[in-house]
Amino acid sequence: MSRVSNSEIVGVRRLLRLLHARLRTHVDADYMQDLLKQIENTVESLIAAQHEQPEKSRFDMLYEVTKVLGTSLDLQTVLEQVMDVVIQLTGAEGGFLMLLSDDGVSQVQVARLYNRTNITPEERNYSRSIVRYALDKRESVLTSNATEDPRFAQEASIVKNALLSIMAVPLWARGNVIGVAYVQNQLVAGIFTQDDLEVLETVAAQAAIAIDNARLFSSTDQALSQRVVQLQELRRIDQRLSGMLDFDTAAHYLLEIACYCTDANRAFLGQKLLPEGPILQLAGYDMETGPLPNAKKINLSNRYPQLQEVWQFEYAAEFLEDGRMLLAVPVLREDRTISVILLQRDDGMSCTDEQRDMLERLVLRAAISLDNARLYSEVQAANQAKTDFVGIVAHDLKSPMSTILGSAELIGLHSGESGDDKVRSYAKRIINTVERMNALVSDLVDVSRIESGSFNIDNRPVDVHEVVKTVQETIIFDIQARKHTWVTNVASDIPKAWADFNRLVQVLTNLVSNAYKYTPNGGEISLSIVQQDDKLIFMVSDTGIGLSQDQIDNLGTKFWRAPTEFVRKQPGTGLGFGIARMIIEQMGSSISIESEVGKGSRFSFSVPIARLDHKEPGIINAKADLDKVSKRADASD
Repeated sequence: MSRVSNSEIVGVRRLLRLLHARLRTHVDADYMQDLLKQIENTVESLIAAQHEQPEKSRFDMLYEVTKVLGTSLDLQTVLEQVMDVVIQLTGAEGGFLMLLSDDGVSQVQVARLYNRTNITPEERNYSRSIVRYALDKRESVLTSNATEDPRFAQEASIVKNALLSIMAVPLWARGNVIGVAYVQNQLVAGIFTQDDLEVLETVAAQAAIAIDNARLFSSTDQALSQRVVQLQELRRIDQRLSGMLDFDTAAHYLLEIACYCTDANRAFLGQKLLPEGPILQLAGYDMETGPLPNAKKINLSNRYPQLQEVWQFEYAAEFLEDGRMLLAVPVLREDRTISVILLQRDDGMSCTDEQRDMLERLVLRAAISLDNARLYSEVQAANQAKTDFVGIVAHDLKSPMSTILGSAELIGLHSGESGDDKVRSYAKRIINTVERMNALVSDLVDVSRIESGSFNIDNRPVDVHEVVKTVQETIIFDIQARKHTWVTNVASDIPKAWADFNRLVQVLTNLVSNAYKYTPNGGEISLSIVQQDDKLIFMVSDTGIGLSQDQIDNLGTKFWRAPTEFVRKQPGTGLGFGIARMIIEQMGSSISIESEVGKGSRFSFSVPIARLDHKEPGIINAKADLDKVSKRADASD
């Protein structure tokens, strides 16, 4: 009996597993399944017997691979030879060979099927995530079912293409990774073993040397010099794009450079506003007139149906229209198309290989900057819409609240004359409700002013005793209503502070209000001010419910309040503490927090002592993002 080669047996096993999968999905063939199972068991036995002589098999394999890979120095021929050998020895359905460009980007050089035919660009379904993993980690990858592998199951390319059996091995040459050899089977899980991976690694080691030799042979001084010039130009473009956050500016600059690189007369950039929507023109550029006006009204996919295929299959396409040559290139970001660039040459000439290569490198580098500019524009628009909304709501609420409050006060006044306690009680309830609404509106107005940049802090010499008196007059009745003890500790000769009087009162009122609200009745609330070097330390303490570390970590987040029953029963908006913290930070300090659950809390901050060189008031324009400035929200506010 003649000896059966390992590659022939592996090929039979692959075909049997494919047939299994097809039978399961199309017909009920239990009898055929049993027969196939018997054949498969026989093949497995043959494989086990074949593996009893691993050293001889490996030697034979290396000898055959060396002979095949040493027959040519033409780069494309070598790449196809490598891919065919890899697919044959591993029993894969298909494979891809990627090489790294000079700027470190992996590019598919060969895509082959088991029958030694090429895979077309639109059918190139492989996992870019696993390729990047092999390149970044510089290690081999074997996964029997990528859709269930915790390393890759969530990656878009895996989910999109339902990839199963995959192997990827880095190609090493002269101490550097030059690419990746990648094989897969889309229909069957568990087709590759550790032995298959070792075979692929062995072949890859020989293949990398052959590829490197072919690349060195085909390179010339002129090509090298041209590549250096390209990289220098791309580096300069990178620097320009990285500083552009306005989408229109970045898009027009990219289109201008694209026209320059390809001798195009004009260029357009299209995007989908909805996943299944048309490709709309968001920017246009003409080499003679510059940026094109009214670009956002044009539906590019209606005018050029080819763009939908470019978007879907992620490959460039060239086509003629009325004597003009059009080149469409996808802009890819994280394995998905985010834009399409359409270039138009009026001379009808195609772009050269060098021009297309430069364009693809340009688009690849510009994708991140273009996407960031788009996201930044969307965030800016959303922030402006939010600020406008808050301003409108606050303005529209002010007028009816004033009317309600005035009417309630009149009811209370007249009911006092008639002695109607029930009417007076209703009036008091209305007044309290409006006051709470007014507090919310005031907080919303502060947030709107902060984010729009119209929130000013006017620093002047401030009498600390006047600050304490004003705060006390504001909160003393609520403290007494809750039967708390109110304690102040301020030296009679304490110096003046350099601060905004009203904003300082606002901060202290917020902290004291939180203290008495979140302290069970009969507690102690204290306000202390002490001098420390050239600063005054303000401290608000309570004997309340205290804060856990998680609650402290959330203090300052807008509208956040601690999820406890006691906290929820107290009035508040979840805005006040964040605003207070921003005010103190604009004054050059920060609020520190000491707290223990069940025992109480202490909030403290400092402000400068007024000095003789503080001759003029210091007005600060405060513009901040409360979610960034204040990482935590008041468990109390």
